[in-house]
Amino acid sequence: SPNELSYGHIYSDLETAQSSGFMTWASTRQSASSIFFALKDSMGDDSADDTAYYLAHLAIHEYIHIVQASYTDSGDMPYSELFIEGYAQMMGQFLGDQAGFMSFKEEMNNGFAQFDQVDDSSYLNLMNDDFQRISASLRLPFIYAGGAWAMAYLAHSVMPENCPMYCRQGLDALHGYMQNAGGSDHEAIFTRLFPYDSYSEFYSDFYSFIHQLDTASAAVWMDSFYARITH
Repeated sequence: SPNELSYGHIYSDLETAQSSGFMTWASTRQSASSIFFALKDSMGDDSADDTAYYLAHLAIHEYIHIVQASYTDSGDMPYSELFIEGYAQMMGQFLGDQAGFMSFKEEMNNGFAQFDQVDDSSYLNLMNDDFQRISASLRLPFIYAGGAWAMAYLAHSVMPENCPMYCRQGLDALHGYMQNAGGSDHEAIFTRLFPYDSYSEFYSDFYSFIHQLDTASAAVWMDSFYARITH
């Protein structure tokens, strides 16, 4: 239906949900929104992804997509999947952390480990191409895990150096982008809110940053970022 928008979380069909664990998506029809879960028959078998807390994070992720769509001119989000999924992933984990569902730092570091396990030589080109030619196996490490790190790095870019804690400027700027970037001028909104002249400049800077990290340095950076946005 042209009035319905659906956004897949990780997997795109019910058969995959049965074989691989779960699928979630958000749907909006005529101003009414719903969040759906497709879970495999064996959910509850002590897998880390089977917990109610973990599924609560997924619900937050999908709810953020509904909020993103509500800010757009047509219900279609015109900006890159890096922003669509990366923002939902990062904020789902952050809000889940603040509610006591999960550890933001642990989930972000797990995401970096997923990213770090694959060859990232194509990442910059894929970002500039809005992931049009990405393989299915790279969606999770590049768009979700990498995207969450991209949003954290972008938030960090506007946080004052002399702000050691409760630095909300970065999260506020990301929210401001989502609120105002729903039209064709989304890149102009981006350049007004963040210290970059284009998406391409940001993608290059972020790729240089994440490419040089290893597990230890990523954990140190995330510890500092988390401390600065919380206490």
